[in-house]
Amino acid sequence: MRDPRTKVAQARPAGLQKPEKTDIFLAGIGGQGVLLASEIIGEAGLSAGYDVKKSEVHGMSQRGGSVTSCVRLGKPARVRPQASDPALWTARASARRPPERPGKVYSPLIERGSADVLISLHPEEGRRYRGFLRRGGFFLEVPPDIVKKLKNPRTFNIVAVGMLSVHLGIPEKIWMDAIAASVPAKHLEENKEAFLIGKGLQARGGGPALRKEIGGRKQ
Repeated sequence: MRDPRTKVAQARPAGLQKPEKTDIFLAGIGGQGVLLASEIIGEAGLSAGYDVKKSEVHGMSQRGGSVTSCVRLGKPARVRPQASDPALWTARASARRPPERPGKVYSPLIERGSADVLISLHPEEGRRYRGFLRRGGFFLEVPPDIVKKLKNPRTFNIVAVGMLSVHLGIPEKIWMDAIAASVPAKHLEENKEAFLIGKGLQARGGGPALRKEIGGRKQ
């Protein structure tokens, strides 16, 4: 039974409308395609002009062990610093790196309590890594019964990518190109179909898919 405090997001949640960075933490077990999902998200982000950093922890993936991946998307400012900028001159004089640019991603790691989105492909792993969500972040999980609609159950992970896509504002063509670049040609169509199922599911607000977390509790 769905928690009565849970609100299903029907539009792009305010928590993802950050102009500079979006940190996405994926969690699942070996064989679920966590790393493929993160690869597609990163590829789409790069094509859309984001600065992308990605990391992963494989664990004992061949035995169904925990697998996680971090994808960080940043939109660096395209304005060059002015020669009169005191901070720039200070950096040159001290031979240090110039001040960090808004939207520039320097590390691939997401610290505990700072993820904007946690994508869970397995219930136990979602609970295990819930602490990585920031206050006001969003927990995204694929309804288990969606497998019945898939031509290939192994494309379950791509459903999650489709659901996430609704909230990032990256054009569908870029996502489709990223999928094409990441999966074998013989499996391309079934992966594209899974993506569209996930996108349609989230766009309709179907199921307890995207939940807002406040202070570690579902709202």
